[in-house]
Order: sequence, then structure tokens, then C-alpha cells
Amino acid sequence: MELYGFSAERFYKVSDAGLVYATLSSGYKPGGFRLGGMQDDPDTPENESTVANEQVKSYEVGFKGDLSDNFSLSTALFFYDYEDMQVELDILDPNSGIVTSRLANAPEVDIFGFEFEGVWAITDRLSLLGNYSI
Repeated sequence: MELYGFSAERFYKVSDAGLVYATLSSGYKPGGFRLGGMQDDPDTPENESTVANEQVKSYEVGFKGDLSDNFSLSTALFFYDYEDMQVELDILDPNSGIVTSRLANAPEVDIFGFEFEGVWAITDRLSLLGNYSI
């Protein structure tokens, strides 16, 4: 699956050991249609035999740098704004008990997140790494 679009990045050096950055990206993943057993279900208002293009706008800001001779830090705050996000759904057939997968569109999806990563070089031979993401 390929995502097509554009990306713009800006980096600002805040010191010899660190920088702040911002990224804006936009892209899409083409939709398609389904052949075989998973055709359109006439009992639903959606047309399950087709999948629309997925579109996304991505925003990210962050910091990367060395806070001291033995400690480096990377942080990022991001936001993804999806339209028609393509998601894989597992559908249980109540009659047969068989689970089948179906690609469908989620109309609008917003994803927020934060990432933190730190590396502390305790000695020349021992480093402590930690990261956290939400």
C-alpha cells in the first residue's frame, strides 16, 4: 500500500547540540473494489464492494538534541487528520461461525500522540534508554 502526497519540513537549530522541527504532510492511498465472495450486502446502506481513497493530513512538531554530554532527548507531538481511512474489519457470519475480513472506510478519524525518547550514557560501556508513547 502506497501513500502519495507532499511533505514540508522546517528545522530550527536552537544550539549546536539541538534542533526544533515542524512537519506538514498530506497524502492519499487509492481505493479500489472487491471481487469474489465479499460483494455488496443489500441489507446495508453502504456499498461494501468498493473502498474510497484514503486521505490524510499530518502535523508534527518536536525537539531532538543533546541536553548534556551524556544525555540526549527526542520528543514529538503529532496529529493525523484522516478522511475515509481504510480499515480492515473482521466480520463474524452468525450462521456459519466463520470470520471473514473486509476492507472498509472510516469516514473521519483524528489521531493525536506524543513520543519521548531519552538516552543516558551512564558510562562509556553502559547506557540507559527509555521511551514513552501515547
